[in-house]
Amino acid sequence: MSLVIVACVGFVVWQAFKEGLINRMSVAEKIDQKRVDDTSYTYENKISNYKITVPVNWNISEASSDDVFESRVEVVPTDLGLKVQKIDIDVMLPGKMGAALGSEEEFNKWDTVQSDTDIVGTTKLGEDSVSGQKVLYLADLTKNGDSTTDNSWSMLGWFRKDGRNFYVRMFALQDFTEADKQAFKYMIRTMDVK
Repeated sequence: MSLVIVACVGFVVWQAFKEGLINRMSVAEKIDQKRVDDTSYTYENKISNYKITVPVNWNISEASSDDVFESRVEVVPTDLGLKVQKIDIDVMLPGKMGAALGSEEEFNKWDTVQSDTDIVGTTKLGEDSVSGQKVLYLADLTKNGDSTTDNSWSMLGWFRKDGRNFYVRMFALQDFTEADKQAFKYMIRTMDVK
């Protein structure tokens, strides 16, 4: 009888693994961190095949993938005195759109507008490149109340590669300083996407 139960449980686990309901890699395999120097380390995401340099005092956690996102990573500073709350790194599966900024047409539209252009609350801050791909920097303010302390800010580095959208988004409760923006852009420039 116990052999039948073990066989049934094994079949269910195998089906869940096959359907992607169970991550194919353990957390230890997925979170590959290598120290660069005393101030930073390199995080490697083996699912979406990229590396990024992260400040040594920031924590990384990986969220489950689904049928829209190939991988989702959250990078959180341990220094609670910073304005930055977190940075999300989301990679969409090819052909999937889980955000308003998802299509090649939308990317091309933002690519053609000048920096400091505001379109419905989103402002283009500039552009750059990572792994040979053009990166667009966009920012927006979400008003959650009457006070400026109720607002939340986000800054997005968005690029496309092999039909996938890469979104690196920094969140804060107050407007970003120029130093915040430069640190964010530096982090994106360190990305190595295969």
